Amino acid sequence: MKTTFTAEDFETILNACGQAVAGKKDGRQVLRNICLDIWPDHCVAVAVDGTILMQVTVPCISDVTEKTRILLQPLKMVPKMTHVVITSADMNPRPERVEISFLRYATTEFTVVQCPVKGDFVDYEKVIPAERTEYRIAVNPKKLMAVLKGINSEYVWLSFGKPLESFLVTPTRNDNTTGLVLPARVS
Repeated sequence: MKTTFTAEDFETILNACGQAVAGKKDGRQVLRNICLDIWPDHCVAVAVDGTILMQVTVPCISDVTEKTRILLQPLKMVPKMTHVVITSADMNPRPERVEISFLRYATTEFTVVQCPVKGDFVDYEKVIPAERTEYRIAVNPKKLMAVLKGINSEYVWLSFGKPLESFLVTPTRNDNTTGLVLPARVS
């Protein structure tokens, strides 16, 4: 498997999804990663910490023929680059080992090797609400701010389903970034 992103698109993934990666104290190791669902021409990146979910879709060029899922540990340091290439020796839809190469112009700047985490990631497609209605909700402001930090837009839309269901946070311009926030129960 070989998948190539522009540097800007890969940074979009890290900035958006980095806001929702679960902390080290969370015992669910699978949630401490960014889920990349890679298709031949695009990638859906998702992170969830149990109360917020961030999803972003970016273009890519990949040699996969079916959806390939990789769970990557968030990267702390990313150099200035032109492209990012993720490769795996096998064509398995869930590769055992991946290499992330950062390219500056035509040369490789450096490569990070990761062994993706075993386990199943949240079925994020089932959690995003489809119906919308108006009502009042309470929300943890720190969680909402984490989602807002991951969206690069001057304004956002808040889309609600039913009371006490999670709601969507999306930019007013179409950049394929989606945040999901779980409301709080207050008395």
